Amino acid sequence: MTNLEKLDSNYVLIFIDDKRCTLWIWQGSNVSTRMKLMVAKIAPSIRNNFNSDYKIVAVDEGNEPTSFKERVENGGTPINLEDINLTFDGMPISLKSKEKKIICTHCGSKIAKDQKICTSCGKMVI
Repeated sequence: MTNLEKLDSNYVLIFIDDKRCTLWIWQGSNVSTRMKLMVAKIAPSIRNNFNSDYKIVAVDEGNEPTSFKERVENGGTPINLEDINLTFDGMPISLKSKEKKIICTHCGSKIAKDQKICTSCGKMVI
């Protein structure tokens, strides 16, 4: 399986291509039009965290140009948007989840807020 085939159709992924001075926005086939528009609106802010001279290119799953495929196959890793400062209309925005995740200290599984026993390992949650 190639790296391109591993991309998840349910997401919009962003890749920085320093060789081609491009910010690639890969749009999975299951992504809503609303999500695509939202990412398009914040794309300039994402680009400005790297290099404001880079061009922004959106590609749809199944219609990827060769230059994008080369980027992904040669070690292209999508950027983590939670790690960069974003703005929209001059206002800071955050893509970080507001929900705090509670994790079992024994096995690392996610547990519910009021859960007393981990369903994965059966141990008592502290």
